[in-house]
Formats: sequence, structure tokens, C-alpha cells
Amino acid sequence: MSTNDQPADDEQPRTARHRPSGPSKEPTAPAQQVADIDAMLERARLGDKRSTAQSRFTAQMLAIMDEYERETIAARALAGDPNPTDADPLEYVRDLANAYRDATRPDPRGDVDHLLDDLAAECNLTEIRALRLAGEAAVAATPRAIRAARARGTTPPQIAALLGLTPSRVYQVLREPAADGDQ
Repeated sequence: MSTNDQPADDEQPRTARHRPSGPSKEPTAPAQQVADIDAMLERARLGDKRSTAQSRFTAQMLAIMDEYERETIAARALAGDPNPTDADPLEYVRDLANAYRDATRPDPRGDVDHLLDDLAAECNLTEIRALRLAGEAAVAATPRAIRAARARGTTPPQIAALLGLTPSRVYQVLREPAADGDQ
């Protein structure tokens, strides 16, 4: 067949197709990279056990990786690193907020009761209190954040979209006099 001929219907092309994985498919944020690695490790832990040798090898590699991670975190902590795991301090809160938002939509993607049961089971009372107080602090800071965003030139509809509020609520906050210490 010449380079201009088309393959017959029953003849398959014999060249591999390159599918580039552009930057849009690769995580750039350290937190996302860590989450992707954790997911791969979990799949490896729970994955199919094709052979005993493969299982032992996988377990040994995971143990080596876990040990390396613990040693690295410990060394960074001893060196005075305030965040030796490079953890995003708000990652858990964002995940929780997204899960709650999804579970409470009119066409829920999840069961809100199940989500709340899981939250109550995984958090102790002190952690629940911290989340509750953080929520109250975020509510109290919202008018200040709205005014600051508006002062930077963000439009009220943009502010509303970013905060998950209605534009009318943003306009209402902007019309209200600022509280003491408020910008």
C-alpha cells in the first residue's frame, strides 16, 4: 500500500497513536499531586493480588515509600519547617464543603444524612467545635471580604459567584454601613 492509499475496512492501521497528556491533565498543585499519589498507593494496596510474589513486592515498596515519607517529614519538622508535610491547611475544609454542597443540592449527588453521619463518626467533639467556629468566623468575615473584593474592582456579580451568594445579597452588604473595624 502506498502512503496515499487508505486502509481497507478490515485492515487496521499499524501505527501507535500518540495521545499527549497536556498540562491540563497533570496536577500542578502540590496538594493535588499528593492526593493523586495517595490514590495510586491506595489502589495498589487494595488492587488485585495477581500473585503472592507481586503482593509481597508491592507491600515492600509501599513500606519503603511510607518509611521515606515519615523520615522526610520528621527531618523537616526537626529543621523547624512549620509545615513539614506541605499540607494545604484548608484542603479538608474545601473537600468537606464540596461534599456538603453536592449532598444538599436539589438533585443531590449524595446522601446528606450519610455525609453527616460520616463527619460525626470521623471527628471528635473538639474538631466539630473547631469546624463550627471556623464556619461562624467565615460568616462574620464575609462582609469584609465582599467590601475588600469590591475595593479591588471585582464586580458584585463576580463576588456573588465566588462566594456562592446571590448578587442581591452582595449589593445589600455593600449598601450596609461598615461595622467598627470593617473596611
